[in-house]
Formats: sequence, structure tokens, C-alpha cells
Amino acid sequence: EHTMEWKLPLEEQVYEKLPWTRGALFNTVVSTAIFLNTVWLGIETDLHHPEQYENQSLDPWTVVNYCFVFFFCVELLIRIYSRTWWPF
Repeated sequence: EHTMEWKLPLEEQVYEKLPWTRGALFNTVVSTAIFLNTVWLGIETDLHHPEQYENQSLDPWTVVNYCFVFFFCVELLIRIYSRTWWPF
């Protein structure tokens, strides 16, 4: 079985707090979210008409976009926490 796990030099492994962030499952979840976000942006570009939601306080397209933004912010914070600041 072939996995896509990056091997860190030993001196950098010491700083890594959450090694599962380099695992296949985490990277598959993030890659899937990136793919779904790409598909969503294409659908939104074709089908979203803001004038339909003028009288509503909550636009469902915006809610989904905020969900993606939240997911990617949490992912970034997890990666920064896991590896401190050295790869950034």
C-alpha cells in the first residue's frame, strides 16, 4: 500500500505536535473540501442570483461560502499549531 506521508528530518519532527496532520486521512479530507469548494464556486457562478435573496436576511449561498471559509481557517490553525511557524 502506498501512502502519501511526508518524512520530516529528525530535527523538525521534534517540533511537530500533531503528526496526524501529515496522514492520509487528514489530507484526504482537506483535498475533498478543496474539490467540493471548487465545484461549489462553479455552481454558484452559474446559478446564484443575488436579487432573489434581497428580502431575506440569510442567503443560503453565503452560508455555504462561510462554512468553507470556516473549514479552511480551522485547517490552517491546526497546521500552524501542529508545526509551529517554521514551515510558514
